[in-house]
Amino acid sequence: QGTKKDELALSLGMRAGALLGDGLGDGLLVEPDDHSDFDLNYLRETSFALLQGSRMRNTKTEFVSCPSCGRTLFDLQEVTAQISEKTGHLPGVAIAIMGCIVNGPGEMA
Repeated sequence: QGTKKDELALSLGMRAGALLGDGLGDGLLVEPDDHSDFDLNYLRETSFALLQGSRMRNTKTEFVSCPSCGRTLFDLQEVTAQISEKTGHLPGVAIAIMGCIVNGPGEMA
């Protein structure tokens, strides 16, 4: 079941994501066919994630993180998970998590 869900999300992203990202659409309707076993909640969450990814609708908190190179002096993934746990209830907010002085406050100085 997990592989089928991943394939659906990738297929939707490839087929509709580029069009929505380019502004060639206003929305998305994903309906299960008679042969699929996807529950409606999964289809709803996947649709909203695609709309969020194409910057059409903000339905959850967006987290932006640096790529975690060798200059990071702490466990960026663990800290990101902690921040996500405490702030994930804030839809429409974008939170940037930077790991080193190159991508953080030192760069602005």
